[in-house]
Amino acid sequence: MILDKHGFKIEEHLDGNDMTYRYFREYNQANPMHQMNAPVGVGYVYAVKR
Repeated sequence: MILDKHGFKIEEHLDGNDMTYRYFREYNQANPMHQMNAPVGVGYVYAVKR
């Protein structure tokens, strides 16, 4: 993987559903008529330099 090649370790990899649940769940519960969602088809990676 390209990140490994450049000295990074993937700590976490989330898809749009995971991001929506983690960061927008409470907002969406409080505002059901105006929900927010992370983009579909985008992967979110948290990587750390070794």
